[in-house]
Amino acid sequence: MIFNFNNYFRKASLSFLILLSACAGDEKLPGVRESIFNMEEQSQAENAINPVQLSGMVEANDWVVENRNVNHTCDNLIFSNVGELKEDWSANIGSFNKAFEYISTPVVANDVLYALNDEAVLFAFDLKNGKRIYKKSLIDLKDKSIAKIDYYAGLAFDNKENVLYAVIGNGKVFALKPDNADIIWEADLKQPVKAAPNLSDNNLFIATVNNAIVALNKDTGKNNFVVNTVSQMTAFAKGSVPAYHNGIVAVGFSNDEVYFIDETLGNVVYAVSLFGYGSGLAGAPIVDITSNVIIDDDGFVFANNTESSLKAIKLPVKPDFKSETIWSVKNGAYSTLCANGNALFMVNNQNQLTALDKKTGKIIWSFDLKQQYEDNKKIFNTLGIVLANGELIISNSFGDLIFVDAESGKFNKKVNVASKLITAPIVVKDRIIVVASNGDIITYMYK
Repeated sequence: MIFNFNNYFRKASLSFLILLSACAGDEKLPGVRESIFNMEEQSQAENAINPVQLSGMVEANDWVVENRNVNHTCDNLIFSNVGELKEDWSANIGSFNKAFEYISTPVVANDVLYALNDEAVLFAFDLKNGKRIYKKSLIDLKDKSIAKIDYYAGLAFDNKENVLYAVIGNGKVFALKPDNADIIWEADLKQPVKAAPNLSDNNLFIATVNNAIVALNKDTGKNNFVVNTVSQMTAFAKGSVPAYHNGIVAVGFSNDEVYFIDETLGNVVYAVSLFGYGSGLAGAPIVDITSNVIIDDDGFVFANNTESSLKAIKLPVKPDFKSETIWSVKNGAYSTLCANGNALFMVNNQNQLTALDKKTGKIIWSFDLKQQYEDNKKIFNTLGIVLANGELIISNSFGDLIFVDAESGKFNKKVNVASKLITAPIVVKDRIIVVASNGDIITYMYK
């Protein structure tokens, strides 16, 4: 059954008007108020379930899209080395727009690291020693109409075709030869972009600021389809990178909705709103989805908004595209979650790292990351999670990498990398790679 847009948008519009009405005055809506989510209480009440069971470890030879895999799941990557974690090499790609404090995550393929700064300058570095291979500007910064880029996007690498794709904030898209950054084709979306691209065998998927998904033919750059949703500008610079799995594209938008798009049909086949787990108070913020939707190999879809909701959804599949919400919990997060084995790992907006059972949403264990700081009431920005050798590695805006055992939730160590980090960690060939606020790409290895 194809999704009925008219009915859905009428309901969505009504919900939005109700929310605005609540924000307009001081009078509270009727009903019982409750806390968004008490992690400690739920952990004590529901901890008697199966322990974390991780998947087998895999080699990390590349990192070709922002979340490594096109469906955004989280492999248990291998560190072959043991010893002390030490800096390997660093390189600078220039400063960034400090109003948004976001820069695209590097991608790695064939022992080359590619990075894009917010002035649309592309860098290529030798992964082994950090030596710069080239530096190339993708736009003419003398052109005043595009010199100021307020939204950032990112990179994707097609290993099969050996093509590097770059999307920049003003909507320009490039297919490049990775050896020298020569342009294969160029496209202009005519609207700003706020998230890195993703890809399938045929298409490059790009989410725009105006809540649209554009699918470009990877060989030509021509539009295969465009899906426009409810246009709503968001206060956040970074958006949700589309996820892809078996012909389905899933992405969260700034209007707090997740859309599922069939790649063959080029239209929405199912949609779900995360709205409904707000604080219930007048003046509550309008929520947004800034993390990437996860499409698990087991047919689970995980989506969370910034304020108060995490949902597990059944993946809609052909021919009828039926779906349903499997479970929901009151737990918001800005950064993308990590799904592996039987567990879903997340850091919520109170800096609580939690392992949830994927099938039920119940907590297996939880750990307050703030405990590792003297000022343990100060909230920091968590940038992302990666899993390697059974450890969760979390980067944060304090400039630290925090290591926690994924099976037990036991804190292992904290390593200060820089004064401030602005990307999630990536792991490739024994290296942990992050980007600092001064534009430094920093790599660490066990030595």
